[in-house]
This record gives sequence, C-alpha cells and structure tokens, in this order.
Amino acid sequence: QKAYRYLRLQEASGSAPSALGDRVYPYAGFHTVPFQVWDATNNIQLDAAFAEKAVTDSNGTLLSSAQQLASFDSTWAVDQSDPDNGGREYLVVLNRPYSDTPKAEFMNDQFDDGAYPGLYVLWAVPRASVAVENRILDNGDLFKFTWANPATDNDIYVFDTQKLQQSNAGLAKGRLDRIRAVPNPYYAHSTYELNQFGRKVRFINMPERCTVRIFNLAGQLVRTLDKSDASTSVLEWDLQTRNDLPVGSGVYIFHIEVPGVGEHIGRLVIFMEKERLNSF
Repeated sequence: QKAYRYLRLQEASGSAPSALGDRVYPYAGFHTVPFQVWDATNNIQLDAAFAEKAVTDSNGTLLSSAQQLASFDSTWAVDQSDPDNGGREYLVVLNRPYSDTPKAEFMNDQFDDGAYPGLYVLWAVPRASVAVENRILDNGDLFKFTWANPATDNDIYVFDTQKLQQSNAGLAKGRLDRIRAVPNPYYAHSTYELNQFGRKVRFINMPERCTVRIFNLAGQLVRTLDKSDASTSVLEWDLQTRNDLPVGSGVYIFHIEVPGVGEHIGRLVIFMEKERLNSF
C-alpha cells in the first residue's frame, strides 16, 4: 500500500539543524511501501505513515542525494546496521481507513503534533546478537498489536463479591453522609418527571427505613416522609406541603432520622415556576 512519508531532519553529526532549534518532521510525499496495515478485527485496511532520516545543513535545507544516508529511500525499512535505533524509521498506524490517494489532513508538517491520529507507533530495531546478514524482514513477517478490546485469550478478569450486610448499624451510620437530594438546585423541573404536574425530587442513597422531615428557613415543618421499602435506596418527594399545596421557591432543610443509627441534615434549593390561577 502507500504511506505518508515524513523526514527527520538532522545535520551530518546527527543533531537537529541548529538554526531550527528543534527536531522537525516535514511532509515528504505519499509513497509505496512493502507492507500493508489492517484492522484484523474489523477487516479494514488502515492508513500508515513513516519517518526517515534526512541530512540537511544548519538551516534545515536538504543536502544532495549523494550526501544522504542509505536509508533515505522513500520507503519504510529498518536500518539493519543500526542495532541501537534501527535508523529511527518510525512507523505509525493511523486511525483512518486506507485510501490509495493522499488525504489533505496528513499532507503537512504535523507528524509529531499531539493531535496526529496515530493508533500505534512501531520503532523497530535489529537484535545486536544476530549477525548483520541475518537481520532481515522476510516476506510474510508480521507485526501484531494486541489490545484488550475486544477481549482475547490474554485477558484475565477477576470479580470480587461481598455478602449483603443487613441491620448493621455501624456500617449504616458511616454511609449517612452519602445521602443526597437530586436535583439540587431544583429548577422548575427534573428528569424524573413525566409531565409538568407530577413534580419530583429524589433522596438517594437512603437506608432501608427512615423518616424525612423537611423544614423551611423559618423552622416550620413543611412535609414529613416515611421510608419503609427495604428494596430501594430512593425516596421521592412530590414538592407538596403536608396540606397538599405546592411549595414555594426557597431554601429548605431536610432532616433524616434513622432509628437505631443516627441522623443526617442537608439543604435543598427549589425554584418553582410561576403559576397562574384560572379561577379563584
């Protein structure tokens, strides 16, 4: 397939061009390479890019072909004579379906940019313990990147469960600070409501049994709610007073009393929509 080529600019000494101050990777064309890249799970061929060294003067201007390294050949190949770095011919698998015509997003000098859509990078080097004449990539050789999604035979999952603890006053007391009123603030509606008349605020992370008393800032009792359903940790309030009237906008204090465990106090802010009476 074809791949995007980028040049790793350096002076003959190997250091970055002094006038540039840093390593630069300019785009250098769309070239045929002796391999293909595939997403084997989804059977999709992917784009690829590679970098190779290019010798320049101190200003970053390319020297003549006669002054370039042997690896300056417009195709990805590991430098077999360089067991330390493999010629720094970096190979990048791109997160894009393959196209045999170049894409504009890769035809620029952003190879080392953090936004570059690379999936994997292969920096291959030959083994120093192997004779140079045997440091070759044969037809059919394969580099395979294996990850945990989807799951493979390499993945091990461990699950740990604990027995449900009931009637544990010490544990329940330590969890009272997890009780919340949601949404808080309440702005005229909540996602729990099915229509504009069935207003709902929920108290979550509630114990099996408890009593909730809701007060206004004047200390007046607005509503008392009793929770006796041990199958749920949620208790709903319809934003009605004990006289079945809608509460007004304001700040409310809720006091939760759990028999034999303790108590919890919280604050709830409510903004009610304006109501207009058709008759009075």
